[in-house]
This record gives sequence, structure tokens and C-alpha cells, in this order.
Amino acid sequence: MLPHDAANKDTDIYINDEYLLTVKSSKKAIIKINKSSSQGREILHALNSGEKVFLKQ
Repeated sequence: MLPHDAANKDTDIYINDEYLLTVKSSKKAIIKINKSSSQGREILHALNSGEKVFLKQ
């Protein structure tokens, strides 16, 4: 969950300073990504490998 001021805004997701995708947060400032999608699998792999995953608005 993101801070409430991030609700309904576009957020970029990066893995090790490499851009992955842009998502839009919900009105409750939640981002959902399906784990079976290619981007979801990339994020899971990065998290399990200890890589740096971060969000930027």
C-alpha cells in the first residue's frame, strides 16, 4: 500500500535502476500486479534474488 497522497496516480516500477512498467494506483493507493504475468514474474524473481525494486512517481 502506498501513502494516501499517491492514490489515483501513475507510478513507475524499477528493478536495479532499470524501468519495468508504469501502473496506476487505486483510489485506496493500492497497486495490484498479477503474479502470473510476465512483469509479475520479473518482480517476484527480483525480490527473491535480493535485487533492488523501487517505485517512483
